[in-house]
Amino acid sequence: MSPIRRSAKSNKTNTSSSSSSSSAQAGSSASSMDGFPRTFDETTILRNALLETERKAIILEGQLAIKEEEYTKLFQETTQLDERLKQFSSRVNDIEESQVMIDKQFSDPDSDLFLLHRKELLDELRSLKENNNQLKEQLKSLDEELSNQIAINISTQDQIDDLSVVKTQYEELKVKFDDLQKSKTRTKFEDEEKRLNETEEQKKKVEDSKEKLEGKLAKIREMLCDDMPEGEKDDTSRPDDGSEMVKVREEGEGSGGSGAGSKDRKGKKRASEIDAGDTDSKRSRAASGGKAKAEGKI
Repeated sequence: MSPIRRSAKSNKTNTSSSSSSSSAQAGSSASSMDGFPRTFDETTILRNALLETERKAIILEGQLAIKEEEYTKLFQETTQLDERLKQFSSRVNDIEESQVMIDKQFSDPDSDLFLLHRKELLDELRSLKENNNQLKEQLKSLDEELSNQIAINISTQDQIDDLSVVKTQYEELKVKFDDLQKSKTRTKFEDEEKRLNETEEQKKKVEDSKEKLEGKLAKIREMLCDDMPEGEKDDTSRPDDGSEMVKVREEGEGSGGSGAGSKDRKGKKRASEIDAGDTDSKRSRAASGGKAKAEGKI
Protein backbone atom coordinates (compact mmCIF):
# COMPACT_ATOMS: atom_id res chain seq x y z
CA MET A 1 0.00 0.00 0.00
CA SER A 2 1.27 3.47 -0.91
CA PRO A 3 2.08 5.98 1.80
CA ILE A 4 -0.52 8.43 0.45
CA ARG A 5 -3.26 5.84 0.78
CA ARG A 6 -2.09 5.06 4.32
CA SER A 7 -2.08 8.79 5.15
CA ALA A 8 -5.55 9.16 3.66
CA LYS A 9 -6.86 6.32 5.84
CA SER A 10 -5.16 7.81 8.87
CA ASN A 11 -6.74 11.16 8.03
CA LYS A 12 -10.13 9.48 7.78
CA THR A 13 -9.65 7.80 11.15
CA ASN A 14 -8.46 11.06 12.62
CA THR A 15 -11.45 12.96 11.25
CA SER A 16 -13.83 10.26 12.49
CA SER A 17 -12.17 10.25 15.89
CA SER A 18 -12.22 14.05 16.01
CA SER A 19 -15.88 14.09 15.03
CA SER A 20 -16.69 11.46 17.66
CA SER A 21 -14.70 13.37 20.24
CA SER A 22 -16.43 16.59 19.30
CA SER A 23 -19.80 14.87 19.54
CA ALA A 24 -18.78 13.39 22.90
CA GLN A 25 -17.67 16.77 24.05
CA ALA A 26 -20.91 18.23 22.85
CA GLY A 27 -22.80 15.48 24.68
CA SER A 28 -20.82 16.04 27.82
CA SER A 29 -21.31 19.77 27.57
CA ALA A 30 -24.96 19.20 26.94
CA SER A 31 -25.16 16.82 29.88
CA SER A 32 -23.26 19.31 31.96
CA MET A 33 -25.53 22.08 30.84
CA ASP A 34 -28.78 20.26 31.38
CA GLY A 35 -29.61 22.61 34.08
CA PHE A 36 -29.48 25.61 31.71
CA PRO A 37 -31.75 26.29 28.70
CA ARG A 38 -30.05 26.15 25.19
CA THR A 39 -31.08 28.63 22.52
CA PHE A 40 -32.18 27.63 19.01
CA ASP A 41 -29.53 29.82 17.37
CA GLU A 42 -26.60 28.07 18.96
CA THR A 43 -27.93 24.70 17.81
CA THR A 44 -28.38 25.97 14.25
CA ILE A 45 -24.88 27.44 14.18
CA LEU A 46 -23.36 24.23 15.42
CA ARG A 47 -25.34 22.19 12.88
CA ASN A 48 -24.28 24.47 10.02
CA ALA A 49 -20.67 24.34 11.14
CA LEU A 50 -20.86 20.57 11.22
CA LEU A 51 -22.36 20.42 7.73
CA GLU A 52 -19.72 22.78 6.36
CA THR A 53 -17.00 20.69 7.98
CA GLU A 54 -18.43 17.52 6.43
CA ARG A 55 -18.65 19.21 2.98
CA LYS A 56 -15.03 20.33 3.20
CA ALA A 57 -14.03 16.85 4.31
CA ILE A 58 -15.76 15.35 1.25
CA ILE A 59 -14.01 17.85 -1.09
CA LEU A 60 -10.68 17.12 0.53
CA GLU A 61 -11.27 13.39 0.19
CA GLY A 62 -11.96 13.87 -3.58
CA GLN A 63 -8.82 15.99 -4.04
CA LEU A 64 -6.87 13.45 -2.02
CA ALA A 65 -8.06 10.64 -4.28
CA ILE A 66 -7.02 12.64 -7.41
CA LYS A 67 -3.62 13.38 -5.94
CA GLU A 68 -3.24 9.73 -5.01
CA GLU A 69 -3.96 8.69 -8.63
CA GLU A 70 -1.46 11.23 -9.95
CA TYR A 71 1.14 10.05 -7.49
CA THR A 72 0.50 6.47 -8.52
CA LYS A 73 1.05 7.36 -12.20
CA LEU A 74 4.21 9.28 -11.38
CA PHE A 75 5.46 6.42 -9.25
CA GLN A 76 4.89 3.99 -12.11
CA GLU A 77 6.64 6.27 -14.62
CA THR A 78 9.54 6.73 -12.21
CA THR A 79 9.81 2.99 -11.81
CA GLN A 80 9.86 2.52 -15.60
CA LEU A 81 12.47 5.22 -16.01
CA ASP A 82 14.61 3.61 -13.35
CA GLU A 83 14.42 0.30 -15.16
CA ARG A 84 15.33 1.92 -18.51
CA LEU A 85 18.16 3.80 -16.85
CA LYS A 86 19.50 0.57 -15.48
CA GLN A 87 19.26 -0.99 -18.95
CA PHE A 88 21.08 1.93 -20.58
CA SER A 89 23.70 1.89 -17.88
CA SER A 90 24.35 -1.78 -18.47
CA ARG A 91 24.55 -1.19 -22.24
CA VAL A 92 26.95 1.70 -21.74
CA ASN A 93 29.11 -0.45 -19.56
CA ASP A 94 29.11 -3.20 -22.18
CA ILE A 95 30.03 -0.71 -24.92
CA GLU A 96 32.82 0.75 -22.84
CA GLU A 97 34.19 -2.68 -22.10
CA SER A 98 34.05 -3.68 -25.78
CA GLN A 99 35.69 -0.39 -26.77
CA VAL A 100 38.50 -1.00 -24.32
CA MET A 101 39.00 -4.47 -25.75
CA ILE A 102 39.00 -3.15 -29.34
CA ASP A 103 41.47 -0.43 -28.47
CA LYS A 104 43.73 -3.00 -26.87
CA GLN A 105 43.52 -5.25 -29.92
CA PHE A 106 44.12 -2.40 -32.41
CA SER A 107 46.98 -1.06 -30.36
CA ASP A 108 48.68 -4.43 -30.38
CA PRO A 109 50.75 -4.73 -33.61
CA ASP A 110 50.74 -8.52 -33.37
CA SER A 111 46.96 -8.84 -33.40
CA ASP A 112 45.03 -9.71 -36.54
CA LEU A 113 42.57 -6.89 -36.06
CA PHE A 114 45.37 -4.36 -36.07
CA LEU A 115 46.75 -5.75 -39.29
CA LEU A 116 43.31 -5.89 -40.85
CA HIS A 117 42.57 -2.35 -39.81
CA ARG A 118 45.94 -1.24 -41.12
CA LYS A 119 45.27 -2.97 -44.42
CA GLU A 120 41.90 -1.26 -44.67
CA LEU A 121 43.53 2.05 -43.95
CA LEU A 122 46.17 1.39 -46.61
CA ASP A 123 43.52 0.45 -49.16
CA GLU A 124 41.57 3.56 -48.34
CA LEU A 125 44.71 5.66 -48.61
CA ARG A 126 45.51 4.07 -51.99
CA SER A 127 42.01 4.76 -53.28
CA LEU A 128 42.26 8.33 -52.03
CA LYS A 129 45.55 8.75 -53.89
CA GLU A 130 44.00 7.39 -57.06
CA ASN A 131 41.06 9.73 -56.70
CA ASN A 132 43.47 12.57 -56.10
CA ASN A 133 45.38 11.72 -59.28
CA GLN A 134 42.14 11.55 -61.25
CA LEU A 135 41.08 14.90 -59.85
CA LYS A 136 44.47 16.34 -60.80
CA GLU A 137 44.05 15.06 -64.37
CA GLN A 138 40.55 16.50 -64.53
CA LEU A 139 41.81 19.79 -63.14
CA LYS A 140 44.59 19.84 -65.75
CA SER A 141 42.15 19.17 -68.60
CA LEU A 142 39.78 21.80 -67.24
CA ASP A 143 42.68 24.24 -67.03
CA GLU A 144 43.55 23.56 -70.68
CA GLU A 145 39.92 23.99 -71.71
CA LEU A 146 39.76 27.21 -69.75
CA SER A 147 42.94 28.47 -71.44
CA ASN A 148 41.52 27.58 -74.87
CA GLN A 149 38.26 29.27 -74.03
CA ILE A 150 40.10 32.37 -72.84
CA ALA A 151 42.08 32.41 -76.12
CA ILE A 152 38.83 32.02 -78.09
CA ASN A 153 37.27 34.82 -76.08
CA ILE A 154 40.27 37.07 -76.72
CA SER A 155 40.11 36.29 -80.46
CA THR A 156 36.39 36.92 -80.48
CA GLN A 157 36.90 40.20 -78.66
CA ASP A 158 39.55 41.20 -81.21
CA GLN A 159 37.14 40.36 -84.02
CA ILE A 160 34.44 42.37 -82.29
CA ASP A 161 36.85 45.30 -81.96
CA ASP A 162 37.79 44.99 -85.65
CA LEU A 163 34.14 44.87 -86.60
CA SER A 164 33.50 47.90 -84.45
CA VAL A 165 36.30 49.75 -86.26
CA VAL A 166 34.92 48.62 -89.63
CA LYS A 167 31.45 49.70 -88.58
CA THR A 168 32.76 53.10 -87.53
CA GLN A 169 34.62 53.47 -90.84
CA TYR A 170 31.50 52.37 -92.71
CA GLU A 171 29.41 54.94 -90.89
CA GLU A 172 31.98 57.64 -91.63
CA LEU A 173 32.14 56.62 -95.30
CA LYS A 174 28.36 56.53 -95.44
CA VAL A 175 28.20 60.05 -94.07
CA LYS A 176 30.84 61.18 -96.57
CA PHE A 177 29.04 59.39 -99.41
CA ASP A 178 25.75 61.00 -98.41
CA ASP A 179 27.43 64.39 -98.31
CA LEU A 180 29.06 63.73 -101.69
CA GLN A 181 25.76 62.60 -103.18
CA LYS A 182 24.07 65.68 -101.79
CA SER A 183 26.82 67.91 -103.17
CA LYS A 184 26.67 66.14 -106.58
CA THR A 185 22.91 66.42 -106.63
CA ARG A 186 23.17 70.06 -105.66
CA THR A 187 25.81 70.67 -108.37
CA LYS A 188 23.73 68.82 -110.95
CA PHE A 189 20.67 70.76 -109.93
CA GLU A 190 22.60 74.01 -110.17
CA ASP A 191 23.93 72.99 -113.62
CA GLU A 192 20.45 72.08 -114.80
CA GLU A 193 19.12 75.31 -113.39
CA LYS A 194 21.91 77.17 -115.18
CA ARG A 195 21.11 75.37 -118.42
CA LEU A 196 17.45 76.17 -117.92
CA ASN A 197 18.27 79.82 -117.39
CA GLU A 198 20.43 79.78 -120.51
CA THR A 199 17.59 78.10 -122.40
CA GLU A 200 15.20 80.74 -121.11
CA GLU A 201 17.58 83.44 -122.28
CA GLN A 202 17.87 81.76 -125.69
CA LYS A 203 14.09 81.49 -125.78
CA LYS A 204 13.80 85.18 -125.04
CA LYS A 205 16.35 85.95 -127.76
CA VAL A 206 14.46 83.74 -130.22
CA GLU A 207 11.20 85.43 -129.28
CA ASP A 208 12.82 88.83 -129.75
CA SER A 209 14.21 87.78 -133.14
CA LYS A 210 10.81 86.32 -133.97
CA GLU A 211 9.13 89.60 -133.13
CA LYS A 212 11.70 91.43 -135.24
CA LEU A 213 11.08 89.04 -138.15
CA GLU A 214 7.35 89.40 -137.77
CA GLY A 215 7.81 93.16 -137.88
CA LYS A 216 9.92 92.82 -141.01
CA LEU A 217 7.32 90.50 -142.58
CA ALA A 218 4.60 92.99 -141.75
CA LYS A 219 6.61 95.73 -143.42
CA ILE A 220 7.19 93.48 -146.48
CA ARG A 221 3.48 92.71 -146.67
CA GLU A 222 2.70 96.39 -146.50
CA MET A 223 5.20 97.05 -149.28
CA LEU A 224 3.71 94.22 -151.38
CA CYS A 225 0.24 95.48 -150.73
CA ASP A 226 1.31 98.89 -151.90
CA ASP A 227 2.68 97.40 -155.18
CA MET A 228 -0.26 95.05 -155.82
CA PRO A 229 -3.27 96.04 -157.93
CA GLU A 230 -6.52 96.95 -156.23
CA GLY A 231 -8.16 93.57 -156.88
CA GLU A 232 -5.33 91.56 -155.36
CA LYS A 233 -5.02 93.55 -152.12
CA ASP A 234 -7.85 91.58 -150.60
CA ASP A 235 -5.81 88.37 -150.85
CA THR A 236 -2.90 89.81 -148.87
CA SER A 237 -4.85 89.64 -145.64
CA ARG A 238 -4.17 85.89 -145.29
CA PRO A 239 -0.67 84.91 -144.20
CA ASP A 240 1.92 83.93 -146.78
CA ASP A 241 4.22 80.97 -146.48
CA GLY A 242 6.73 82.23 -149.09
CA SER A 243 5.44 80.25 -152.08
CA GLU A 244 2.83 82.87 -152.92
CA MET A 245 5.49 85.55 -152.65
CA VAL A 246 7.65 83.62 -155.08
CA LYS A 247 4.63 83.26 -157.35
CA VAL A 248 4.03 87.00 -157.24
CA ARG A 249 7.67 87.56 -157.98
CA GLU A 250 7.48 85.22 -161.01
CA GLU A 251 4.35 86.93 -162.21
CA GLY A 252 6.10 90.27 -161.86
CA GLU A 253 9.07 88.97 -163.84
CA GLY A 254 6.82 87.49 -166.55
CA SER A 255 4.85 90.67 -167.13
CA GLY A 256 6.23 92.83 -169.98
CA GLY A 257 6.08 96.58 -170.83
CA SER A 258 8.10 99.69 -170.52
CA GLY A 259 7.56 99.98 -166.77
CA ALA A 260 8.60 96.37 -166.19
CA GLY A 261 12.26 97.21 -165.56
CA SER A 262 11.65 99.32 -162.50
CA LYS A 263 8.99 96.96 -161.24
CA ASP A 264 11.28 94.03 -161.90
CA ARG A 265 14.04 95.60 -159.82
CA LYS A 266 11.60 96.38 -157.06
CA GLY A 267 10.18 92.85 -157.26
CA LYS A 268 13.64 91.26 -157.05
CA LYS A 269 14.52 93.42 -154.08
CA ARG A 270 11.32 92.56 -152.31
CA ALA A 271 11.67 88.87 -153.21
CA SER A 272 15.20 88.84 -151.75
CA GLU A 273 13.84 90.49 -148.59
CA ILE A 274 11.08 87.84 -148.47
CA ASP A 275 13.67 85.08 -148.88
CA ALA A 276 15.69 86.62 -146.07
CA GLY A 277 12.55 86.78 -143.93
CA ASP A 278 11.75 83.14 -144.69
CA THR A 279 15.28 82.15 -143.72
CA ASP A 280 15.05 84.08 -140.45
CA SER A 281 11.67 82.51 -139.69
CA LYS A 282 13.11 79.04 -140.36
CA ARG A 283 15.99 79.81 -138.05
CA SER A 284 13.61 81.05 -135.34
CA ARG A 285 11.50 77.87 -135.73
CA ALA A 286 14.64 75.72 -135.45
CA ALA A 287 15.76 77.64 -132.36
CA SER A 288 12.34 77.33 -130.74
CA GLY A 289 12.32 73.57 -131.56
CA GLY A 290 15.79 73.11 -130.01
CA LYS A 291 14.66 74.97 -126.91
CA ALA A 292 11.58 72.76 -126.67
CA LYS A 293 13.80 69.66 -126.92
CA ALA A 294 16.05 71.04 -124.17
CA GLU A 295 13.05 71.73 -121.95
CA GLY A 296 11.79 68.17 -122.60
CA LYS A 297 15.17 66.73 -121.53
CA ILE A 298 15.12 68.79 -118.36
